[in-house]
Amino acid sequence: MLRPAPALVGSASLAGGAAAAITGLVLGTANQGDEMVKNAQRAGVGIEPFQRLAYAAAMSGAEATELVGALQKLLQHRSTGC
Repeated sequence: MLRPAPALVGSASLAGGAAAAITGLVLGTANQGDEMVKNAQRAGVGIEPFQRLAYAAAMSGAEATELVGALQKLLQHRSTGC
């Protein structure tokens, strides 16, 4: 009976692990993108301006939820003329 060479078994395991890691990265990136779109919609702004503001907020230590809340308040005050 033929047995696979240990190097081939190790390579197959390594390739499987790499594929799983790449899949996890892709899914994580997709989830982040989806969350970014949802936050932009909640805030009432386009995705590109929201991404820029989210980056600036992150650099200053703010969370995305804080940014959404601030933008919602800003838009609410703008619509009421205050």
